[in-house]
Amino acid sequence: YYVSFFEKLPGRVKLAIVEKDGKAIAGDIFFLYRDSVLLVLNVSDWRNRGCKPNDFMIWNITDWACRAGFKRLDHGPVPIEEKGLLHFKKKWGGEMVKVSRYYYPAVIKDAAKTGGSGLFRVMPMKIAGMIGSKVIKVLG
Repeated sequence: YYVSFFEKLPGRVKLAIVEKDGKAIAGDIFFLYRDSVLLVLNVSDWRNRGCKPNDFMIWNITDWACRAGFKRLDHGPVPIEEKGLLHFKKKWGGEMVKVSRYYYPAVIKDAAKTGGSGLFRVMPMKIAGMIGSKVIKVLG
């Protein structure tokens, strides 16, 4: 038995979906906290990367957040070695802030060995399974 964080945090968790030809090609989960929107998970179908679904997603979340009165959009931390993700987040013009991250147990550096990447590498398996299964159902 589990309870969805959508149920546990009503009104504080949002799911945004980008569709193309009636099929979901990208999705974001974000939390609303005080005056901030915190992006916590992004998935997309790499076969549709040419139409830039992640750019479309961020632009629309930014627009929605401004209209809803939020003051900050936090794209989340990026390991310095993830150059592509760092470039993607930098282009939105926000302030880059150095943060420290602590892991227990230690994170394996090679994502291929873990079968995951980003947030899924560092979150507890039970939570990753709950989130992943919901997102996969939505995105097909």
